Amino acid sequence: MTVLWEDDAAERRRRWWVAARIVIRNVTASVIALAFVTIYDALAEGESLRTAIDQTLASLGRDKISLLLLGLAFLLIFFSVRHLQRWYLPFKGPLPREADVTVQKQALLPPMLTAGIAFTLWTLRGLIVGLERSGGTLPTETMFHTLLSNGMAGLIAAVLAYFATEALWQHELPLFFPDGQMPRGRVRFTVRMRILLLFVMGMTSLVYLAVVAYHWAKRLLYASASEHMLHALLYVEVLIIAAAGLTAFTLAATLGASLINGLKRIQEGLQRVERGDLDVRVRVYTNDEINELAEGFNRMVEGLRSQQVTRYLFNHYVSPEVANYALEHGAERGGVLTEATVLFSDIRDFTAMAEKLPPATVMALLNRYFQAMEEAIRAYGGIINKFVGDSLMAIFGTPLNPLADHAEAAIWAAAEMTRTLRLFNEAQRVRGEPTLRIGIGIATGTVVAGNVGGTERIEYTLIGNTVNVASRLEAMTKKMGVPILLSEETARAASETFPLRLLGSVNVRGKQEPVTVYTVDAPL
Repeated sequence: MTVLWEDDAAERRRRWWVAARIVIRNVTASVIALAFVTIYDALAEGESLRTAIDQTLASLGRDKISLLLLGLAFLLIFFSVRHLQRWYLPFKGPLPREADVTVQKQALLPPMLTAGIAFTLWTLRGLIVGLERSGGTLPTETMFHTLLSNGMAGLIAAVLAYFATEALWQHELPLFFPDGQMPRGRVRFTVRMRILLLFVMGMTSLVYLAVVAYHWAKRLLYASASEHMLHALLYVEVLIIAAAGLTAFTLAATLGASLINGLKRIQEGLQRVERGDLDVRVRVYTNDEINELAEGFNRMVEGLRSQQVTRYLFNHYVSPEVANYALEHGAERGGVLTEATVLFSDIRDFTAMAEKLPPATVMALLNRYFQAMEEAIRAYGGIINKFVGDSLMAIFGTPLNPLADHAEAAIWAAAEMTRTLRLFNEAQRVRGEPTLRIGIGIATGTVVAGNVGGTERIEYTLIGNTVNVASRLEAMTKKMGVPILLSEETARAASETFPLRLLGSVNVRGKQEPVTVYTVDAPL
């Protein structure tokens, strides 16, 4: 499926704005992390909460290490998704219409990249600042607590950066996967991993809180202003709980929204499929189990659509009744004895006429003719079982189309065929093409109805003497000078409905005994 944009310039501006918002959100996540670690450090040094906040505000633009690492983070991200950037943010020219596999795989990386790089660089900041404060001596308690506070800040920045990026970027993923399928072998951030991260966040916060409380308790033993230290400890604990609560809430809220929205999209898709709409496709927004469920749904719909096309074509190669029989009973060969009526029809002198016409004209003529005859036959419950050249075989009263009065239905269909042929010939005269004449033979009796053929190909048909008689009667209509010939069994079953005329007994090729035949003694 190809993605199209009517206005490349407008789409390019929109994409740049999405990229800018992602940058702003990641910077905000780092600012929040920097505020946390700066306030913590100020409180740890014995400053008041007000002083700690003031120092934080003053240091936001002057923390060279943080600014340097933030710049490094964006360089790493830019380098890691350079193919994606070239596709998503082209500087000039028309936007690319389809993403290749390399771009598609990189399109899944931004949330995880921002989170991973944020945590790594904040941990690196902890090492640098810790070494600076401890005078380059390893290991020291100062080094440990600096690394711990920066690690907590990195965890905060990573969670906020991931979900801030994902919240924007997930709406861009359909551009890369318009068919609703993601490449295999991709790295996924699963629902299980998110739940585990939520648990880790809680445990990390508890452990960090316990370590900080123990550290401050040791300091209280030697502190001269113990009351001030207790207040500072309270602020530190509130700070840690607030930071942990913010990240846990962000994680839980986005996880819940992802699950609910993903399941809602799939539910809406299922409802559309239930209504018979197979053009539905669930768009991919996440890279987790919900997305895999959406991909499975899209594959299912694709399979249903393929089956629908197959069934549509199947119904055009065989009648819908035969198609349904095959779907219900499979390809088992064999049949059942049944009482039915068989109708054969053939165009008279068609071979000589076809020699004078171009093949395309002959094909078009046959298609129009068979279409008209099929409508006449189906109007009375008949099924066209096969087309052979310019001939057709229709069946009435089989297990596919059981009819109590199948002989009468066949005669009504034959009468309708002759009426339809008159209208067809009027259209032929308007076209300047030759008109047609047909002969119809109808026989009633016991037949075997079922699947016949080899292991590679089978067809549903009728076999028996009745079929042979109907075929022979059709061939004799020209010699007998009538358009319709009926077997004695057919005439007996329909004698009270139609005025019939006895034509006598005739010898039929393939039968030892003469066959008594009738015709319809009324204008057709």
